[in-house]
Amino acid sequence: PLLEIFAFIEVGSAIGALPTLALIVLTAVVGALLVRWQGLKVALDARQSMERDELPVAAVVHGALLLFAGLLLVTPGFVTDTAGFLLLIPPFRSLVAQRIWRWLAARTKTRARPARRRPAVIEGEAIEIDRDGELHDPDRGTSPWSSGEGTPR
Repeated sequence: PLLEIFAFIEVGSAIGALPTLALIVLTAVVGALLVRWQGLKVALDARQSMERDELPVAAVVHGALLLFAGLLLVTPGFVTDTAGFLLLIPPFRSLVAQRIWRWLAARTKTRARPARRRPAVIEGEAIEIDRDGELHDPDRGTSPWSSGEGTPR
């Protein structure tokens, strides 16, 4: 906030109060149009990724950064506008995305817990074969383990 106030005072004293306000409104309008235009491009990139059966991770990250750029651009101030316009430059946005990705990867590696594996469930049918080679099918009642059929050996 102090940096924004300082920038307002400096720009206002150099060009006047009304031109300063007009410049703030102009940057918000131009920024919103640029965010919309680049957002459509990112949406198309995401769609193409999905058509190739790929996860659109890069497009999602770029979309989130464009959303943040839009918020910065509609917030009154020259410092926030500068940061917002920087995020509209695709190479700069890619650099920021890489830094965020590395930071998240480092944070998750240090706090990662070993994954709990659930035991595999294998469905199947069982057929009993006794020591003499006789086939016992519990569904047909020929098993010594089914009710009413002899005793187990």
